[in-house]
Amino acid sequence: MLKDGSGFRWLKIKDNYCFGTLVAGTRNTKFMKTDFSRMDVFIQNVGEGNLQNDTVSGYKARLEKILQYVYDEYGILIDSSNIRLNEMEINCTFRLKDEFYKYHRVLRLMMFNLPKNFKKLVEYGRTDEKNVCIKNETFLRGNESVALKIYDKKEQLYQKLGFETQTDIMRIEIVLKKPGKIKEVFGSNLLDLISDKKINDYYIQQFVKIIENKYRKWQKYNGNYLLEQIIYT
Repeated sequence: MLKDGSGFRWLKIKDNYCFGTLVAGTRNTKFMKTDFSRMDVFIQNVGEGNLQNDTVSGYKARLEKILQYVYDEYGILIDSSNIRLNEMEINCTFRLKDEFYKYHRVLRLMMFNLPKNFKKLVEYGRTDEKNVCIKNETFLRGNESVALKIYDKKEQLYQKLGFETQTDIMRIEIVLKKPGKIKEVFGSNLLDLISDKKINDYYIQQFVKIIENKYRKWQKYNGNYLLEQIIYT
């Protein structure tokens, strides 16, 4: 409700400077009408994008600056006391000894070994003028609530921002795609109840569970299978 008594049912602002898109309005539920708002917020710096990850406290400080910007730029005051996360990307960046494409076979194996409820592997890559794939840059598998993405971070930074680095780097990212999944993982999707320790513990636990342990299991099975194929004369 505005100061003059007027109001709106639905509002959408595309900023793409300090944040992505802000949507706010009223929606009907089974028993009543409820107010809602949603904002796309990205962790990134000028020049190098989101190469450097942020802490929870750093993210909150950035969010406060964004909310102040929304007020200064658009005259909208947003209450920050009950911010909840609808989607969450948790990632770690790894330094590589060689170019990303040289790891394609092992990365496909890692993705193949993911849980069975993950859908078919999707690969993204650049193509030439004849639409022939030059090299894959992203591997993605997931389901409706969670996904695992592995991609060439060095190439992504160059393609999106023109940022160049001599270091070959790869990012392994877990995407929690729904509020319910975030609640399942952290006990709540309320920002104030999520900590760096909870995030780090979850990432390490998932890395060991769905990547490292799955690979060890495959390695043992494959080794035994190869031994069975040996014919002694």
